[in-house]
Amino acid sequence: MNWYFYWYFTIYSIYKRLSWDKHFDVFATGMFSLFVNCLFIGSLGFVLYLFDNQGLLMDNFVRFATPIIMIFIVNYFIFLPKQRQLMLYDLYKEKQSTVRDVFTVFISIFSIVVIILYGIKAHYYLNG
Repeated sequence: MNWYFYWYFTIYSIYKRLSWDKHFDVFATGMFSLFVNCLFIGSLGFVLYLFDNQGLLMDNFVRFATPIIMIFIVNYFIFLPKQRQLMLYDLYKEKQSTVRDVFTVFISIFSIVVIILYGIKAHYYLNG
């Protein structure tokens, strides 16, 4: 199991423990997609900032929104089919370890920090 799937199923298992809704998997997929989007957009923004090309991402809403929408769609197609989801969840349970769980929680928190820092940089870019 690669880290992307492991990351998803860590969030999935947290939602499974905390939620009473029978459609918790949809919410887990949405939250996971949010973390992936934050990490992707924040990292891409910083790379473009390093090459002094930040306007490429910020000047056009379509260029900004396209990867976000694509990540949501891909994650929903990968993780929501029930039979595949249950098979992968069983594999996750076999591979689960505390170190990996802590690492995936760290990645989730790091993704939020990256997008916040990028938002601060983007604010200064847009406002002078």
